[in-house]
Amino acid sequence: MKIKLEMAGFIAGLTIFCATAPSTALACQEMPGDLHLISVDGSKKGEEFAVEHDLIQANRNRLNEQAIIVCSEGEFCVENASIKTTFFFHPWTRVGHGSMTAVVNCLK
Repeated sequence: MKIKLEMAGFIAGLTIFCATAPSTALACQEMPGDLHLISVDGSKKGEEFAVEHDLIQANRNRLNEQAIIVCSEGEFCVENASIKTTFFFHPWTRVGHGSMTAVVNCLK
């Protein structure tokens, strides 16, 4: 009986978490502040899969740097759900090109 109650509690908790997860994902955009659309680009030479991972990380750093500039070095937040990433790898030149766009909220 104890195991059944624990499982019921676990399932109820998981259900509540899953129901609230989408609403908390957009909490950054709902905070008071000014919304801005920021986009950055980058390229890197190397092997396809390594380049893609490194380029995504580099573009995320560039995105944060751009957000600092746009928000005049004030506080900001970027929702992971708003980040859109594109990547193209040219096999002949072995160069990967990527861009990243996100909604940034300059908090008040």
